[in-house]
Amino acid sequence: MQDGLIDFFEVFPWNPNFETRISEVDEQHKQLVHLLNQLAAHFAHRSEPLKLNEVFTELANYADFHFQSEEKIWQPYFDDDLWFTSHQQVHRSFMESVIRIREQEESKSLDEIVGDLLKFLTRWLAFHILDSDMRMAKTIDAIRSGLSLEQAKLRADQEMGGSMQVLIETVLTMYDTLSSRTLDLMREKIERQKTELELKQEKEKVEQAHQEISVFKKLADASGQGICMLALNKDICYLNPALQKILAMDEQESLLQTCFTRFYPEATARQVDDTVFPEVMKNGNWTGELSILTSCGQTIPTIENYFLIHDAHGDPLYLGIVITDISENKRMLDALTDARNQAEQASNTKSAFLANMSHEIRTPLNAIIGMTHLMLNEAEPGAKRKDQLTKVLNSGQHLLSLINDILDISKIDAGKLIIEAIPFCLNSIPSNVVSMFKEQAEKKKLAINVEQEDRLFSVIGDPTRLTQILINLVGNAVKFTANGFISVRIILLTEDEDNLMFRIEVQDTGMGISPEMQIRLFDEFEQADSKTTRQFGGSGLGLAVCKRLVKAMNGEIGLESRLYHGSKFWFELTFQKSKDEVNPSLQQDKLKIVDKTEMRKYFGTHVLLVEDDPINCEVAQGLLNQAGLVVTTTNNGANAVRFIKNYAKDVDLILMDIQMPIMDGLEATRRIRQLEQGKEIPIIAMTANAFIENQEACFLAGMNDFVSKPVDVNHLYATLSSWLPEQGVELDNSNLQNFSINASTETAHQLNHQQLNQIYELLSPENGFNRAYALRLLQGDLTMYIRLLNNFISTHGQAADKLKIMLEQQKITDMQNLAHTLKGSAGSLGLSQTQAAVTEIELHLKTENAAQQIEADLSELAASISCVAEVIKQMPDTEQTQAKKVDSDIKPDSMQTLLTALQHADADAYQLMNQSREQLNDLLGEQAMSVINDIESFNYPAAAQTLKKVIDSLNKK
Repeated sequence: MQDGLIDFFEVFPWNPNFETRISEVDEQHKQLVHLLNQLAAHFAHRSEPLKLNEVFTELANYADFHFQSEEKIWQPYFDDDLWFTSHQQVHRSFMESVIRIREQEESKSLDEIVGDLLKFLTRWLAFHILDSDMRMAKTIDAIRSGLSLEQAKLRADQEMGGSMQVLIETVLTMYDTLSSRTLDLMREKIERQKTELELKQEKEKVEQAHQEISVFKKLADASGQGICMLALNKDICYLNPALQKILAMDEQESLLQTCFTRFYPEATARQVDDTVFPEVMKNGNWTGELSILTSCGQTIPTIENYFLIHDAHGDPLYLGIVITDISENKRMLDALTDARNQAEQASNTKSAFLANMSHEIRTPLNAIIGMTHLMLNEAEPGAKRKDQLTKVLNSGQHLLSLINDILDISKIDAGKLIIEAIPFCLNSIPSNVVSMFKEQAEKKKLAINVEQEDRLFSVIGDPTRLTQILINLVGNAVKFTANGFISVRIILLTEDEDNLMFRIEVQDTGMGISPEMQIRLFDEFEQADSKTTRQFGGSGLGLAVCKRLVKAMNGEIGLESRLYHGSKFWFELTFQKSKDEVNPSLQQDKLKIVDKTEMRKYFGTHVLLVEDDPINCEVAQGLLNQAGLVVTTTNNGANAVRFIKNYAKDVDLILMDIQMPIMDGLEATRRIRQLEQGKEIPIIAMTANAFIENQEACFLAGMNDFVSKPVDVNHLYATLSSWLPEQGVELDNSNLQNFSINASTETAHQLNHQQLNQIYELLSPENGFNRAYALRLLQGDLTMYIRLLNNFISTHGQAADKLKIMLEQQKITDMQNLAHTLKGSAGSLGLSQTQAAVTEIELHLKTENAAQQIEADLSELAASISCVAEVIKQMPDTEQTQAKKVDSDIKPDSMQTLLTALQHADADAYQLMNQSREQLNDLLGEQAMSVINDIESFNYPAAAQTLKKVIDSLNKK
């Protein structure tokens, strides 16, 4: 209902009582009812006569269709029975009645005709369905149950009598009333519409009486722009609503006869008086940007168009001004500028994110691959363990390949991929790539070869990216070829004075690729078959990277393949000729394999390893120690600079991470290069930031070379061999075995056979140790391990009691933090029972109502820590621990000696710190570890500052 008038009439609401249970008949009845209601609705809405006729014709046609359909249903059951022929006659009489009503158009209005039709159709349809069709349907239902026609008719008559007959009469009476009332409502609506039309016409007459208002004001009132009319003395004669809104004024009456320049800031008002008005009076108009003041004191920018309004004689009568608020335009412009800046920032952020993601992913992956490599090189691992470790290493390298593909896609999308242009010998590239897959192909009994001309081609391009493309294509060929051959061909297509164009093909006898898959094979994450990933692995990125790399080098890539008949992948590239001939043998030398055995000639050379991640530090240190190098470690660039200031003569090479706290590797390199003693020391970047721009930044900072993480051991050793001085001494195997691989302490204590046996027994699983991990952690430096265990007990010896107090005080978050720290420390030292107890505590902290379990866990934790303390007491003494026991009662003047050494950056400070460790703990308490850490990381000034405060405090006492 809208504005008190009914918009829709339903003269025949459908009711379940109308259902005959013959679906086809019921659906057609519903459609007839729908068309009847639709006719009433159009009549109620005063539709055009044409539309009414269309709906009526549709209703009549559908009724005829319905009657024919019904007769086809009744015919098989009734044949020429009287009921059937009577039913046919009813249908014919319906159509005759409708035609007769329609023929009254000349004597009756359309409203009257439609009203008659609605009354007739409503009653006829209700009676026809409820009495006639329902009776026929019940007869058919009885016949289907096994009765004869006469018996079925008798049953139908019985069912249609009594209460059913009452229902029929009730419904017919109700629908008669509904139809009649509906027509009354229609007539009421028509009358209302007539009245409204008359009122509307009267209103238009009243409005016409106000046409004395000027054309200018009429246009102004309707305008969305601010418009005002001024007298020639600039007094306001009229302001339209839009301008009132701009000026934040409620009414214009109070503004009339006042000077419009009051709405300008002082400087703008002077501009209007001195420039705008004179120009308007001279030229008839002026357009420009001005600032305007609102009644609230807000200044808004506007575009204003001044013009003269003339009288009938052409003389100036008024000044008109059209004022457009451009605040939103300004805001949009500012927003667009901000959006552009944000887009540029987003691009920069994306680049930074890619670099950071590269670092964050490669850092743990470096640990996985590096640790696995170290474990593979341990003494004589069992066949099963070696196979397991090899699988881990292969999986890590596969993951690295996937990450490289993803990063390559991201770099290309971000426009960060740089294609090099350096001289190289094209002939050597396919041979080198094929050699990488030779062993893999031989295992599958595949023939793999290179077909190319004997002529050497020296070209300028990017050999690394070319190699990457061929590795992808040859690797796929080996992966997807079960038997037969793989051939790599280099075909010279064209040659001119400056350029050479080649077609490079990789052909195999593998499974082939269907035509529909070939269309999207070079798209990201697409593979030739849905089973491919499960059977062969792979991400579906390799070919996408190939396509983008070829495109970046202005080439084309494609394939020729038939399912089960092999594939031929090809790409075409044009290279500039190199003026210098490149010897392929020299190029091959750069790819030579350097293993730890060949690194023996550098044995004893000293490397400063600058790495903040402890796991990566351990990995790199292990790889360097396996090659016989002495390694000093520090965890930030500032410490590295301080170390070089004092010990540059002892350092042969620096391995420098890039992203570190306090001072990053680039800044540290720049500062080292500023030192006289640091100008010549080779500095090699070792970082997970592997983008070309990261490499360039390293070289600009003064670094000599670049090794990316995860570290390829062969590449690491090859790079080191390029920069290390060959000053080491040849050692036999026994010397290598006894050499301590951890040179980060001043003394690398070597263990005798009796001590090793004693340690092995003490580090038993019964005592709560992971013996294999702990022995690997020792690496021959018993002093460091005992110190770390002592530190653990001094720091966490009372951890169980602390956790119990926190539990009583319901400080669950504090418990979680302490447990997390404790678990990490215990795990790093191979304290398996302690780590297991803390793991249980963490698990139960996440469980509701687990206080009893946590108390039991705390008892287990206390017992495990106590066992560790007992093991420490039984550890064999070393030179340093003995010295520490003898000198444990150091006098206060020893602290002054240590302070003096720190203030003068004396290397003896480290030894003095080890000798006075217990006294430092007694004097400094919680600050002791801070001082010790500063000394171990060569941050002598910070350690001196802390120690001096304590000594000064003692002297005052």
